[in-house]
Amino acid sequence: MGREKIKKKSTFIDMTAMSDVTVLLLTFFMLTSTFVKKEPVMVRTPDSVSEIKIPETDILQILMDKEAVRVLLSLPRWKPGCQNGKAVSVKYTLPIVFRLQ
Repeated sequence: MGREKIKKKSTFIDMTAMSDVTVLLLTFFMLTSTFVKKEPVMVRTPDSVSEIKIPETDILQILMDKEAVRVLLSLPRWKPGCQNGKAVSVKYTLPIVFRLQ
């Protein structure tokens, strides 16, 4: 007795229903989701590069000669303020005596 030859069946599967479900799910998620708003980031520039705002009233203007400018520029580099290992803003008053002649 011989064996019967079995016909091979096609491997084609209809995926129409699956693609319809996929489109429906994507549409659902797109319509129900909300985007996260970008939060503003505070950028703190070092005082050495930030601009100093000059008040418009109550101003005392001092004109310095070359020697006064040389003395100010010859001061050592300032060390940044540090508190608990973090840089902080520091204000310092430098006493300078001017003698008018």
